[in-house]
Amino acid sequence: METLKIKKIRKLNSKRKVYDLSVDETHNFFIGERGILTSNCDGLTIDGQRALRNTMEEYSSMTRFILTANYKHKIIPAIQSRTQFFDLVPPFDDVVKRIVNIVKQEGIKIEADQKPNFVNIIKQSYPDIRKVINSIQKSTINGKFTIDITLDNSDIVSKIHEYVTGKNVLKLRKYLIDNESEFQGDYHNLMKQYLNHVYTSSLDDNKKRQYIVTISDHMYKDVFILDKEINAFACWVNLEKI
Repeated sequence: METLKIKKIRKLNSKRKVYDLSVDETHNFFIGERGILTSNCDGLTIDGQRALRNTMEEYSSMTRFILTANYKHKIIPAIQSRTQFFDLVPPFDDVVKRIVNIVKQEGIKIEADQKPNFVNIIKQSYPDIRKVINSIQKSTINGKFTIDITLDNSDIVSKIHEYVTGKNVLKLRKYLIDNESEFQGDYHNLMKQYLNHVYTSSLDDNKKRQYIVTISDHMYKDVFILDKEINAFACWVNLEKI
């Protein structure tokens, strides 16, 4: 197994033995007198997590391990079974303050008419701060935050419905990739618009219920899955089966 090379060791507390170990220019491990905190544990490889599990087993009688992660499903079952989970969700107001500070530091201008759109982006991605930042970056051109609220995706949504109900969803993926610029690659919002379209469509009520449950499930998964396009496509494949 490859050995990690420690780049830097920095003492964090002059009175207690607490150290910050930087590995490959990151800050992954914080070592205290009787505890170890590993940050972004879900970013470790499978082999790395297995090695961590072995270390936890060997030193659990004398050391407390605290692991932090953004996505619980990326942690191997062997570690999950040896830990107790706590879901920490930052208060919405604090997230807004944090994002506003980042925007100010980056010198991004937000006009008064764009402030509701700015807040809406935070609401859509909360509590995933990384996703909020990525969404703001996509909507910032030449240092100015802008979202065209007049953007109309009704034609695309209607086309999606045509492919799904026509049992021809395999051709849908190419159509969406070719037209990503039309909906700015925002698959989460596209699924939401499609849900609204389904609600007012001529489908019978039983199918509407099944469609809405399936779409909402994939909208939830969108927060945890890196490739949003694949998740959305899987949603429409499942809808085709109904």
